[in-house]
Amino acid sequence: MNRFRQLIIVFVMTIFLVACGGDELPTLAPTQEAEVEPAGAPTEEPAPVPEPTEEPTSSPEPTEEPTPSPEPTEEPTAAPTETPDSPLSQIEHKPDPRLIGTLWQWESHTTDGEETIVVPDPENYTLTLQADGKATIQADCNRVNWTYASAEDRLAFDTLGPSTLAFCGEESLDQQYLALLAETATFVTEDGQLILNLKLDAGNLVFSQDTQEDEGSSVTLSEDELPPDLIQLDLQELADTFEWQVVDSSPIPSGPGGQGFPQHIVLVFDGQDPLETPYPERKIMYVFPVEAYVDLFAANDNTIVADQVSRLEELLGQADGRQVNPEGTMPLLPPPDSMMNRWVQFADLDFNNGRGIRYVSDSPLRQGIGVWTNETMGYYYQGLTEDGQFYISLHWPISTNLLPDTVADAPKDVLDQASASQESYNQYVVGVTTALNDLQPADWTPDLAELDAMVQSLIFRLR
Repeated sequence: MNRFRQLIIVFVMTIFLVACGGDELPTLAPTQEAEVEPAGAPTEEPAPVPEPTEEPTSSPEPTEEPTPSPEPTEEPTAAPTETPDSPLSQIEHKPDPRLIGTLWQWESHTTDGEETIVVPDPENYTLTLQADGKATIQADCNRVNWTYASAEDRLAFDTLGPSTLAFCGEESLDQQYLALLAETATFVTEDGQLILNLKLDAGNLVFSQDTQEDEGSSVTLSEDELPPDLIQLDLQELADTFEWQVVDSSPIPSGPGGQGFPQHIVLVFDGQDPLETPYPERKIMYVFPVEAYVDLFAANDNTIVADQVSRLEELLGQADGRQVNPEGTMPLLPPPDSMMNRWVQFADLDFNNGRGIRYVSDSPLRQGIGVWTNETMGYYYQGLTEDGQFYISLHWPISTNLLPDTVADAPKDVLDQASASQESYNQYVVGVTTALNDLQPADWTPDLAELDAMVQSLIFRLR
């Protein structure tokens, strides 16, 4: 009995111990995992947390990429500067015999709506194309030098070039003509006409050949080929004889004030040698080819000749409605060393086949302020042939009793007033200008009316 009781007690204690041991095993594993893993994981994993912090520090790398991004910006900026350089850049120029060497006259403009506008004076709107890509344009009273390129049926103008800027009147088509020419895209020639097709459906321009000028354009200024009656002039007993000769071209010398010349014609009176005669005493007429003279100086980046031609064309454009004398400087070729701003007795004066102006002025060699004297006074005529191709320049010495013959002959009070100060000089100029303008033609020696009549009788024709 006692033995049985002991066995029961041992059995119960064994069950108890087993039961207690089963409770301990599941409890140890979670406790160790919860205490070791969670405690170790957070400590080791935060250590790499700075790595994200290092990545943001290197995040400026994306900022460096935008810095090179201006590269695309530079390309668009360069493109526009290259494109507008010249509208001729897309055409490889090949001289076209259908275009060059002909004086084309603008006859009409046919619009896209098939309306035809007839040009009233075609001879005032011309176009001449040279093999070297030069384009000479007469736009009423303005002369324009552009460049062009042609290839097959394509034609384009570069409008950057020297030009005169005269106002030709309200009814002039000069600005419209130039604007339309600038839109040229292609061309055709048929039946002796040149037809320029314009961009953007702006219609076309029709030109015809000026056959008379085309014949004359082949004539060079060679004495063997020029007609003996090239120049006709009624001397009005101002001289006994005159003769003309062709003078070869000469380059512009280096240094300021250098004079260069294209091939031109010089007319002298009574056998006077211009090289041995001082300028104030020289009686001389020049005939200059306008385009060659302008181009000679333009090639040296000098616009002084173009400026003189432009000023003359401006005065000619004002002639029809002129009621008072113009203001400013007078034109003169060869170009003056000083400004021709001391002048009197201005008049519009045409000759047989051209137009021009005349004035009386002191020497173009004058420097600074000083007294007007007969020694330096001259009669000047500046004109253009009716086709605009030749510039006529005449100098003739002239005098009046109102002026002292030389500086030494000037009264002291006149010398003082002309040189004391700029203000007193200005007063002197106003007084002398008024007095000289009040003189009659016969108050001058020679008589202004006789000089005018000689100029009006001039005929200059190559053929």
